[in-house]
Amino acid sequence: MSAAATTRRVQRLLLSGLGFFLAWQVAALAGAPLDVQVALGLYGFVFHVVFAKAYSLVPSYFARELSVPRAPAVQLPLSVLGALGLERTPAEIILIDEIGKMECFSGPFTRTVRRLLDSDKTVIATVAGSGGGFISEVKGRSDVEVHTLSTGNRDTVAHGLVAELGA
Repeated sequence: MSAAATTRRVQRLLLSGLGFFLAWQVAALAGAPLDVQVALGLYGFVFHVVFAKAYSLVPSYFARELSVPRAPAVQLPLSVLGALGLERTPAEIILIDEIGKMECFSGPFTRTVRRLLDSDKTVIATVAGSGGGFISEVKGRSDVEVHTLSTGNRDTVAHGLVAELGA
């Protein structure tokens, strides 16, 4: 990916972040609920600015030939859609593909998972086998069932969860 292409993609991400920032401020002035303001401000504005900075830095550390040319083009619409839909889903069952060590470094992620676990929604997640902090917190909750998966029992556990959910 050329430096010019990287610069254009970074500019698009920054413009998206600016749009989310303005939407956040309008929502705050209009008295929108706090969860809407958080989604617009944090997941919209902050994430887009962080992604923009990451795209401008990564190629300088690695050979440009190693970067995937389509990644920034795909990431922008996905992050916009994700920011708009995060925490606003009407779904009653939430699937999380891994609460692991790296995810625990994300304050927004851990706060969102806590809110989901405290809600009436059903949350099905893969959780790291070991780890302290947030991983232990999730596994130690009284309202959480922990199933240890192996190649020998994964199909049985999956069928049991489906039956338990009535799906």
